[in-house]
Amino acid sequence: MTGPNVFYLYTRLTGSGIFDPCYFWSGSVYVGDGKCFKFLDQLNTFGRSQEACEAEGATLAETRTPQQIDAARTLSSDIGPVWLGGWDPDGGSNLVWLSDQQNVSLQVTIKSNKGKTAICLAMNSATELTTKSCGRSLSFICQIAGAGNPCDVYLPGGEYYDSNCFLPVVEHMTLEDATLNCEKREAKVAEPSTERFVSHMTQVANWNFEPASDIWLGLTQLDSVFKWQSTGESVTAGNWVNGDIQPLVFSSESAVVMNGSFSWAWQVVSKSHAAGFVCQRNLTEECIGVFSSGRCFTIHHNVTDWDAAKAACEDSGSYLAEPKTEVLARTVAKYVNDTADAVYVFLGASDSETEGSLVWNHSRELLNNTYTAWNPGQPEYHNDSDQFLQYSSGGWNVISSNLSKSHNNSFLCEQ
Repeated sequence: MTGPNVFYLYTRLTGSGIFDPCYFWSGSVYVGDGKCFKFLDQLNTFGRSQEACEAEGATLAETRTPQQIDAARTLSSDIGPVWLGGWDPDGGSNLVWLSDQQNVSLQVTIKSNKGKTAICLAMNSATELTTKSCGRSLSFICQIAGAGNPCDVYLPGGEYYDSNCFLPVVEHMTLEDATLNCEKREAKVAEPSTERFVSHMTQVANWNFEPASDIWLGLTQLDSVFKWQSTGESVTAGNWVNGDIQPLVFSSESAVVMNGSFSWAWQVVSKSHAAGFVCQRNLTEECIGVFSSGRCFTIHHNVTDWDAAKAACEDSGSYLAEPKTEVLARTVAKYVNDTADAVYVFLGASDSETEGSLVWNHSRELLNNTYTAWNPGQPEYHNDSDQFLQYSSGGWNVISSNLSKSHNNSFLCEQ
């Protein structure tokens, strides 16, 4: 595995990981479809707002789905009107999104514009979509697309919320069949066991199901008490049709649905009832570090040199990390900065086979052909020994093998 003169001691992490796709962008929230939204409390014209978003590696937010519209409403609540990323430069009624010039296919109140000056998309203080003159100064919401969605890996078709994936299934079936369907996906029928998850499930229902639908919960009666199917724990949070008190129903065939006719309140039905359902998968044990863009990153400590770090990652079935996109590079930067004692961190590029040019060791791509996050004055190559990529002082540095051995090095594995 390693030569006789290479020694290392590295620390494996334990516990649950971080799966939030927007972890890399402080203050932002995940809004589905791999997008993050962030409210900026600055007053700018539409054009200056777009420039301010671009300074954060973002663009003005585009509310293309019910989930994204709800997120914008939450972010702008009690704030007043905010800019979003749609406009008509000709001042008509043909609003298009900034990113791809596709028509804005939403219900928008178009304000009278006799002067035919450019109009821009906003959400007003009543959280309604409307238009305003682009020269007005408003607060605004930015977005970063391409943040990824961990559910693409762990529950395809699902969306992420709070270390879980939720996959709506509109086909109606019995609770037994719904349970089997979810189990085939390594998931369970949704169990909103806290007030936050109860609220989220109501949102999922609104976004994905017809208003008069029924949706199974993984909640059945056992020993005269309603308990969650996966844990056997008694229900403590709820949204029952008749208020906060659990109904007294003494039947082993009793189960619970969210009833759309009652604003998704919980109702007792027979297990043989047919309803839609939502599969839920908990992710906390799938990655013990940070999960981003389909990859799991873990930091380890106390290694002597780059070769030893490479060998240690390979021993665990992974490889030295290759953050080749802006999202991955920003995720790695935040992860390292949030980790105690991670000062000098090896990444997976070297010039061992291409002197003077760093190459990603696993993918074999030339580093300069991918995204880079160099510190000022870098890259600075040395001719006296092999060169390696290291994260320190907030960015990337080229470090020689001789110098690296003088540090207490950490390293980042990717899988």
